Amino acid sequence: SFTEVILFKGISARLEVEEMNVFVYRDMLLQDIGKRVWIWSYMAGIKKDFTFLPKVTGNVQFMYNAFCSNDPDPYPTRLDVRFGFEYSLKRKARK
Repeated sequence: SFTEVILFKGISARLEVEEMNVFVYRDMLLQDIGKRVWIWSYMAGIKKDFTFLPKVTGNVQFMYNAFCSNDPDPYPTRLDVRFGFEYSLKRKARK
């Protein structure tokens, strides 16, 4: 789940909580020895919305992994950069 607070036009602060079922390995050299566990993580960051094409909007998120409930974190680094695109569809009016 997440929450956003708009700071300026197109820029917002974002808090995110997630629970993932991930494969956690013990050693970087032996990546096929490990187990699946449920991991909670809490992220905070900034989101920037932009217009890519007339009907396509995009966003970029710079998220910092503030806390992870398990010792081997599933993310390789604390800073996570995400981007995505969204195409808006219009419904046809019914007669």
